[in-house]
Amino acid sequence: MSNAPSSHPAVVSVGLGPASQADRSTVVGGLAYVFQGLLPALAPARLLVAFLLAAVIAVGGWTFDWGYLALGGASAPPANAPARTENRTENPRIEAERFARASAASFIGGTAFAVQVTSESTLDALSAAVDGAGRERLANMTDPTKRPAILLQWDRAKAAIERARPRGPAEQLATGTGDSVRRLVSGVLGLSISEIGAATVDGLVRTPGTAFRTSVVGTSLWLLACCIAFSVFGGALARMSAIEAARGEKITSMEAFAWLRRAWLRLLALPIAPLALVLGLFLVVLFVGLLLRVPGLNLLGGLFYFIAMAAMALAISMAAAAVIGLPMSIAAVACGDADAMDAGVRSASYFFRSPLRAIGVVLASLVSIGAGTLLIATLAALTIGLTAWGVGLVGGEGAASAGGASSLLGDGGQAFGAISGRLSGVAERPAAAVIDLWEEVVALLVIAYVFSVLVEAFTRSYIVLRLACDGEDVSAIDGVPLGRPAAPPATSTIW
Repeated sequence: MSNAPSSHPAVVSVGLGPASQADRSTVVGGLAYVFQGLLPALAPARLLVAFLLAAVIAVGGWTFDWGYLALGGASAPPANAPARTENRTENPRIEAERFARASAASFIGGTAFAVQVTSESTLDALSAAVDGAGRERLANMTDPTKRPAILLQWDRAKAAIERARPRGPAEQLATGTGDSVRRLVSGVLGLSISEIGAATVDGLVRTPGTAFRTSVVGTSLWLLACCIAFSVFGGALARMSAIEAARGEKITSMEAFAWLRRAWLRLLALPIAPLALVLGLFLVVLFVGLLLRVPGLNLLGGLFYFIAMAAMALAISMAAAAVIGLPMSIAAVACGDADAMDAGVRSASYFFRSPLRAIGVVLASLVSIGAGTLLIATLAALTIGLTAWGVGLVGGEGAASAGGASSLLGDGGQAFGAISGRLSGVAERPAAAVIDLWEEVVALLVIAYVFSVLVEAFTRSYIVLRLACDGEDVSAIDGVPLGRPAAPPATSTIW
């Protein structure tokens, strides 16, 4: 027997030999392998790439909303609009604006800025008047003990104006999702099953449903943009995950981006190719509608109506499969196994060839993503809340409000420290702006971890299903394994 050292000592050290591969071809071994991705997702190189993805989506969202509203797009319902109204059938935006004007008038009253505000004043003018009145109240203050109360009233007036301003689809989805996460964290910390369920339903059903009711086109375009950004940056993350999960080796973020320069077109096509097919099917529906509109051909349109129904059902199924299967398709491209079209087909085929195993692995991925997100979001919530509490011990109640004490933990706070006009009890607005910036960084880090652990979990899921269904070596990247025999494919067509 040769005593020559292994050419892949790093791989041997993490146990990627045949026995390890056989373990991963079992149900328990595969599920355990997926759960092992929680810690690797915290690697600084991964978080850097994921942070860039989160920043691109954030900046892109602000830009998209600006253009959407400038072109006359319908504004989303206000965030946290007052629940108590005299006329519950009133437009929520009018309702929120009335509440904002009343809050501002109450704070501005008795100052020199009261005469500058009329019922025709814009929200920007109202916000400027509130700031001026706040500075005047602080300058004329004779009792220092009233400073925290003034700052809190100032903060509430600004928050009411913030809720009333127009919002586009990107902000609506971000705010709704962030608020759902905040409620989910609060529900877990409070051991409230009802709160956890309500937060989950809000995040997965009500928030996107409200966005689509506001603007189908605007919301669809923004979600497509998010899918493209996630596909491209997620490809770099998946490449890093695949090499470490498959071979026990690590690559830097720069090496991942170097690979991305060669693969970005394939990744870009992942969400666009299914969209083209969906649009083609939708043209069939439109054609049937055209037949129904033309006299003499409406009977033919009625006969073909079942074709329109079938095309729409297929379009919905393809769109759902493309969105749900996107992370695993990205993993297929990152492993070098397929191009854009083949990646989706290959990933979907695993659900037909071994449905229970595939469902089990995906559920394990979702549980690991949820567990990791919950831990990181809880840490962020405690960090922001306890920091504000500690600052407030010396800086006063106003400083605590500026520090975001209610940002993630309180019912009245804005989700994940959304940009606002909160005030610092130490240096008024400049300090508050810096505090908001740091809270935004914490929020983006939480979102970055969500992206990182999501890609990590589904990349490992893909590797497990590839081994179980195709018998392909776990270490195979770009079609080249490390020379070890792969475990045989599962004999059962179910597991």
